[in-house]
Amino acid sequence: MGPFAVLVKGRGGWHRTILYVYDGKGDLIYKEILEDDYESITPYKVADDALAFFVGGRGEVWSYEFAR
Repeated sequence: MGPFAVLVKGRGGWHRTILYVYDGKGDLIYKEILEDDYESITPYKVADDALAFFVGGRGEVWSYEFAR
């Protein structure tokens, strides 16, 4: 299993999303509370030794890259 990222959307009127990034062993390597509702995530390829993905919601898209 390789590294992966997860979005957890807040409930009710909180309007925050938590981004979690895990390494290939399942250990948490990054956590961020995003200041709005972000509901989509998609990976993209940058290099064999990197994890890269877009996070999007409400007219905004963020790009994240992590070296392995």
